[in-house]
Amino acid sequence: MSRAPPAQLRLVLYLLQGIQSILQNLIQFFQNIFGVAHLYLLKKVIRLTKIPPRSRDGRKFPAVPPCLAAIPAAHSAQRLCRLAERLARRLTLAVRPELLALTGESVPPGGSGGNFNRFLPGWGLSLRPGLPVGFRQFTFLRHSRLRIWNTLIIFRMWCLSRHPQAAVFSKPVWFLRLRPFVVKSTRLFLPTCHLCSTFMRKLFELRLPAQFWLMFAGMLISTIGASMIWPFLMIYVSERLAMPLTVSAGLLTINSVCGLISSFIAGPIIDRLGRKWVMAISLLVNGLGYLLMSRAETYPAFVLLMILQGAANPLYRVGADAMMADLLPVEKRVEGYSLMRLSNNVGVAIGPAAGGFIASISYEYAFYGAATGLVIYGLLIAFLARETLPQPVGGPAAVLRQPERFGGYGHVLRDQPYMTFLLAFIFTQLSASIMWVLLSVYAKTHYGVTERLYGMIPMTNALMVVFFQIPVTMLTRRFNPLPVLALGGLLYGLGVGSVALGSGFWGFWASMVVMTIGELVLVPTSSTYAANSAPADMRGRYMSLYGLTWNVAAGIGPVAGGFLNDWFNPQAIWYGGGLCGIFSALLFVFFWLRRPAAEPAPASKIP
Repeated sequence: MSRAPPAQLRLVLYLLQGIQSILQNLIQFFQNIFGVAHLYLLKKVIRLTKIPPRSRDGRKFPAVPPCLAAIPAAHSAQRLCRLAERLARRLTLAVRPELLALTGESVPPGGSGGNFNRFLPGWGLSLRPGLPVGFRQFTFLRHSRLRIWNTLIIFRMWCLSRHPQAAVFSKPVWFLRLRPFVVKSTRLFLPTCHLCSTFMRKLFELRLPAQFWLMFAGMLISTIGASMIWPFLMIYVSERLAMPLTVSAGLLTINSVCGLISSFIAGPIIDRLGRKWVMAISLLVNGLGYLLMSRAETYPAFVLLMILQGAANPLYRVGADAMMADLLPVEKRVEGYSLMRLSNNVGVAIGPAAGGFIASISYEYAFYGAATGLVIYGLLIAFLARETLPQPVGGPAAVLRQPERFGGYGHVLRDQPYMTFLLAFIFTQLSASIMWVLLSVYAKTHYGVTERLYGMIPMTNALMVVFFQIPVTMLTRRFNPLPVLALGGLLYGLGVGSVALGSGFWGFWASMVVMTIGELVLVPTSSTYAANSAPADMRGRYMSLYGLTWNVAAGIGPVAGGFLNDWFNPQAIWYGGGLCGIFSALLFVFFWLRRPAAEPAPASKIP
């Protein structure tokens, strides 16, 4: 039976309102970033250009702002200038003519009056006459769109200071002054901008490969889709099948058991067949699973789909971890894994908020979104990525002379330090799995927190990772990884255990904040430790066992939490999760005291 037109119209209006809200938030977010960056750059130029340096031909140019000095001098100034000019021309198409306030020069309609106007026609600068030759003061007009152009101006000045031969200016420009209220307001942003500029400088210095950024973009797309449905999956299954929490959580146990088996197989497959196509097939199968899940009506159907996804998930995860270790050298892996987490959590910030809104209308559309994101990422990997599997000595044919490559888990299991690390990490993952799987059901059942409101909790986690992961990583990388892991496990335990003390949305939100701080500390450090522990020809197996920890935790944690809920009381779930986190911290401390200088440095069999 078809729906009535008014209901369809309301659905379309709801979707349009949700899309409009998301776009408005993103626009405001990027406007704030541009505003902060522009104020910071201009403040630096004011401070550093009071005594202008001279170029080779004696002309004066502004000093290089520190946040721009990180750009390698080898970059072509001509190419960078052309890029800035093209962007400026596109932006000026939307500028009204009255914004251009030039004094002392006439500007034809085509915008070719004066060298500055040839660079940025209609950029909104006022030239004050009466100043000495070679010295003109520029006043920036107050307009929101001009923030981008002001940043481009400073970028252009940097190009001139590095490459005077690229100049198109007929007169040197070396002094910029802002109005006093703008300069004062800049002081509020300097601490944050210092962290951002430091991160950008480090990012330029890393020079990560293009395939890394392909994985970065694909992770963002797929995570937006998957996180639209995963936080609400238990609510959907419980309501759809009208089953108790313990039975519904059993689906996750089935998923995790299949993932456990698949993880053992994934390592040798990826070390033998390569990373690329295994990852692509895994993503496409997962997308198909979400599509079929929107049509499932019975418990056996959900069981089959959970088996399918449980078998496919580890193939992508292990392949991605191995590909990351192949692409990045040891000294860049901490930053690389941190950036991938940033991409993942940007998706998690957008996905649950959009998914909670869409799920309140229809879960079917949320499943479609999840399937679309995974399929897009799978196609990107299939058609744009290259294979990164290291080749043994003698080329690919040498693989035939190494029958142990398809096994080899005995070597990993005999690595006692690595296995001790995995044991401690499993308890941390137990704590996290309870939080992520059961908090939504607990909050809605006992405190009436709706899906739309609960979506703000995982979004908070994601935003904290987006804004604070890089600074925290820059801080924690200075220390031995084992005490850092112990601190992260302790924060996990405190965050999960404090849920039992909460009595509403804000209490649960605060608990997520505490756990997220532990996540910022622990997860990139653990990924880097696991990757650094693996020889090049056994990365698939090592990362397979590392990824296995989540399958073990996701299989035990929710079911154990369900039993604690049914046998004792709902608060017992969180006390148990908190104890798991604290116990993991104690294991990391014990491991650290036994091996105070534990720094994995394996010898690869492949040069």
